[in-house]
Amino acid sequence: MGGTARIRPSSGIITTLMAGLSLMTAFAVIVLMTMYAPQHCSQNAALWTLLVSILVLVVWMTIPASHILPHVIYAEWIACVGTFCLVSLVERAPIPAVERIR
Repeated sequence: MGGTARIRPSSGIITTLMAGLSLMTAFAVIVLMTMYAPQHCSQNAALWTLLVSILVLVVWMTIPASHILPHVIYAEWIACVGTFCLVSLVERAPIPAVERIR
């Protein structure tokens, strides 16, 4: 009764919800780039960003040694922004809507 309060580790449902919400990182990168830099957007950049986001989450869930950051969402942001920029630099085919505007 007079002891210190124990801090409970986060419950399974909260951890699962946070991991699921981390997948929104890819969508956020795609939407932000489409709104503010559409000339750098392509269908392949969006596709690879989504695939890398899923891959990062799968690696995070299955390989505990990959937890070099405090939460999976930080790894997602780094991987998604890096993937989107890399694919945008390699591929120069813009999305069709941007091409029509030019």
